[in-house]
Amino acid sequence: MKKQVKKIVFVGIIVVLLLLGWFILEQIIPDDESKGTIKILDLDPVDYSMVGIVEPGQTYQYFIGKLEPGEDAEEGAEPQYYFWDDGQFDQMDKYGYYEPYNMEKVFERLTSLTALELVDEAPEDYAQYGLDLESATVVVAEPYDYAEEAETVRVLIGDRNKIVSGEGYYCRVLSDETPEVYLIETLDAGTFLGGPAFFLSTEILPNFGTYYDEVRHITLTNRAGEVIKFSRFDSFKSDEVGELIYTNFYMTSPYSCYVNDDIIGTQMLEQFVNTQVAQVCAVAPTAEELTQYGFDNCATVEFNLVGGDLTYRIGTPNGPTAGVVYMMVDGFDTVYMCYGEAGYVDMNAMSFRSGLAWIHDIKLAGTLDIHTPSGDYTVVLDDTVDSGKGTGTWIAQITDHSTGVSAILSENNGRNLYADCISVKYDELVVSDEFPIIEDEPAYSMTLKYKDFDYTTKVSFYKVTSRQYAVLFDDDPIEKAGFTVNVVKLKEIAEDLRIIMDGGVIDD
Repeated sequence: MKKQVKKIVFVGIIVVLLLLGWFILEQIIPDDESKGTIKILDLDPVDYSMVGIVEPGQTYQYFIGKLEPGEDAEEGAEPQYYFWDDGQFDQMDKYGYYEPYNMEKVFERLTSLTALELVDEAPEDYAQYGLDLESATVVVAEPYDYAEEAETVRVLIGDRNKIVSGEGYYCRVLSDETPEVYLIETLDAGTFLGGPAFFLSTEILPNFGTYYDEVRHITLTNRAGEVIKFSRFDSFKSDEVGELIYTNFYMTSPYSCYVNDDIIGTQMLEQFVNTQVAQVCAVAPTAEELTQYGFDNCATVEFNLVGGDLTYRIGTPNGPTAGVVYMMVDGFDTVYMCYGEAGYVDMNAMSFRSGLAWIHDIKLAGTLDIHTPSGDYTVVLDDTVDSGKGTGTWIAQITDHSTGVSAILSENNGRNLYADCISVKYDELVVSDEFPIIEDEPAYSMTLKYKDFDYTTKVSFYKVTSRQYAVLFDDDPIEKAGFTVNVVKLKEIAEDLRIIMDGGVIDD
């Protein structure tokens, strides 16, 4: 019996403790009203056709319209939304595309508007909250004519709350029956306070393709005003190598050279495509705003893509690595705020060039013509690998045109000769008025014809000093010469050819 009494007392204590804990939690945990679920409006969005927003002082008014699917519409059809302000900012060809998702939020957030808290049940002076008609933003929801039980609703949004951590805006429903002032979430208020910029799409970045294969040409004008132009190699098809995307880009201006694929990829195109376009921060910006966003000293990037041309201005008022950049797309009078880096705005032609003057895989080579001061040579190559069978063939022959003598090239000699041809490195000297080209004809040149498709490329070297030779590609005019290479490697190629024709072996 005593054990039973003790058990009952123990259970009773546990119950009391649980009740006490529940009471304490009730006091600590906010109720529904403090979670932002005080219902201010509870309307059916389907009943409403238009939301009009009037900025303070009646200076500007715009409308978000909605057309519900008709009776003949397909099942699951979505409403159609549109932005209209009588021609001021509703020109999509001038300001960009208005995003339906953002316009839908106007109806969703207004018709189910909730509050963080009730601030004042019946204030004597609404102006203290910025809720007088002269100071507040007025939001008007108009129902469809067929929604007979729905009424026009007017909501005023006033000042930002400066008391509770700056969260929320003061708000009231404009009618004699609803004098209360509420605090609504900043997110809800921002839907109606952001102006046209809130509704514009941020889908502005180009599609470069998996291997940048949508890109044809790029023109970068850096912040120093230097114009750098790039072109992308075409893609070739062959049974053996498939699609060739080997050296993606070469520079056509201000100088002629191959571009470092890593640099143009990771330090330019990847930075560009990985930019996060966050929001539109200015529509029809003023001159003062353009300066604020860094467009008085901006870089310009023009893309000639398979699908068309796009030009971007990149503003970096706090520097290219600050994490925030601003963009404008040519043709649209709109400024976009973006998260990302834009180190390319200060990159110059020197920083883009490849470390090597010539870059071509020996497996793609068919015929290589080499011109040196001591003679002209033709090398026929076939370095074929069957990746499926794990087998390959090596065939190479060299002809000295000054003697007419031809010889079979050993694999060692052939590979070492080709390696020396494609490992000619750039020097630091650049052609200038102080260091001009001093020859009318190239002292050295190499012309490569690809094995499996009709593609030929040529590189020529013109003397600038006794040690530096300027580089030109294909049929580029002489004024495109800028970067130079050291003659040591060129002389090594000439020495390789002499050794081969004398029956010797080139050192690795």
